[in-house]
Amino acid sequence: MKTDLHIHSKNSDGALGQEMIVDIYTSSGDVIAFGDHNTSELDSLATKKADEKGVIIIPGVAEISTDISEDKKIHLVGYGMTQLEAELEDFFQRYSKEKTEQAKKRCVESTRNPLKLKSGAQISISFEEMQEYFPGKPTYFWNDMFTILADKFNHSRRREENPFMELQDARGLLLGLKETYEKFKDSCIGLEKHLWRTDHPIKHLPINKVKELIKNSGGLICLPHPGQYKLRKKEIQEINPDALEVYSPKNNIHTLPIGYYLWVAQDLRLLISGGSDAHFTNDYKNLGKVNQGTSIPTDRKELTILQHLL
Repeated sequence: MKTDLHIHSKNSDGALGQEMIVDIYTSSGDVIAFGDHNTSELDSLATKKADEKGVIIIPGVAEISTDISEDKKIHLVGYGMTQLEAELEDFFQRYSKEKTEQAKKRCVESTRNPLKLKSGAQISISFEEMQEYFPGKPTYFWNDMFTILADKFNHSRRREENPFMELQDARGLLLGLKETYEKFKDSCIGLEKHLWRTDHPIKHLPINKVKELIKNSGGLICLPHPGQYKLRKKEIQEINPDALEVYSPKNNIHTLPIGYYLWVAQDLRLLISGGSDAHFTNDYKNLGKVNQGTSIPTDRKELTILQHLL
């Protein structure tokens, strides 16, 4: 039995569809939540599979992009948003469209300025090719680009033991973005400086507006992976969330450890949450874990947000 309240699927920038994640990587008694970027969509096939396996999926969850100031952006996760505000739904739709336009421009840039392999070959990715690989999903350029590169040049192995698997799910079982990058780094010329990072920013909602919309949608406000943003107690107190994602791998690899954020949550009387922030195949294999030695608590007395979600 495991708990993981922050999982990404191909509804945003995750590698696999929600149904496949439930099918392969969960067991009876697990409690999970899909915190996809700027969408609370929960696939009906995933909920059906979860019911069959005895897995609980928390509904009405989204990781929402916010502007905390002109030069600082953070995410908030809304949990249990069962009556989504129209303004929030409008933002989700706008974000998806702008993300797609952003990818189109980066694809054009990749065509104008192809990536050169040491072998002499050149790589560019057209938007049509990206749509062919990922039909019907929002376009997240970096993740999608590396998946295409890995598939085109066979730098990763694909698991296809299920002959009925959707093509994009089969491709999603490739190695993660970081590992694929490492494989390409040595065979490409200046890859780290050549990622077509043209400037096409997307305007997010102000943080106070997002907090208001989460509340009006019937949800709880959670501040995810505060270690990634290097937030300390005073800044967290100013944001004033309902919950803090104490158990996150990103709290271990940045400035402050899990123990610090556990103390902050307890001192500020915030609900305690936790999630793997899984995006890729190797992440999904470790659902319910912060790292190899630390699991996300399953007890409601420790992961106190569960008291409000179950």
